[in-house]
Amino acid sequence: MNPAQVRAQRPLVTAQTTPGLRVLIADDHRTFAEVLAAGLGMERRFSAVDVAFSPSHARSLLNVYRHDLLLLDPSPDVGMWLELLRAVVAERPTLIVVVVSELEDVQQVIRVLAQDVRAWVSKDISLDGLLRTIDEAVMGRTSLPTKLLGPVLKELLGRPAKSQIKPSFINELTPRQLEVLQCLADGMSRAQIAEHLLLSPHTVRTHVQEVLRKAGVHSTLAALARAREVGY
Repeated sequence: MNPAQVRAQRPLVTAQTTPGLRVLIADDHRTFAEVLAAGLGMERRFSAVDVAFSPSHARSLLNVYRHDLLLLDPSPDVGMWLELLRAVVAERPTLIVVVVSELEDVQQVIRVLAQDVRAWVSKDISLDGLLRTIDEAVMGRTSLPTKLLGPVLKELLGRPAKSQIKPSFINELTPRQLEVLQCLADGMSRAQIAEHLLLSPHTVRTHVQEVLRKAGVHSTLAALARAREVGY
């Protein structure tokens, strides 16, 4: 994303988007953050767009304002940003987190995704593409770049399962919800799940939402990680 892209693209506000969202862009890369803020600032759907260039700065702004959406790049200091993210997610479970980053280390990516990250996009995404991703995230949908999805699923499913010490959310799932969870683990999209299980997209969406609710998470990838942790 660059200044030319921002000037050239003025995407239409979609009907699905909730107007009045307050956004915080948290990114060590000052130029990118400022250009992105300028682009989002032209969108009527956002009530305000704030920018932070360090975890401490982001923390200060989050303490003052009631942000609805956090656009975060956790690199290069993943540890510091993760510390912030854990605290913020615990305090503000309704905060929608979208990662905008070139981070490719699978272990680090999984650590970040585990903090209820709703979506992940690369920094070369167009402004129009980012806005579509934000729309999807606001509606509760999870998305991850194709180049990360395969390695992340392979790593998660390849890890040895931990011993199940106490009853987990898996025991609360219905047989159909277990089938949906398995389809998610196989890397299927919701449309593919609907076709595979002969269900309507609406029914699949309902089952996925129930799986996330019972797992106590807000993204399908976090649900898969939680399932693996409890021995599924």
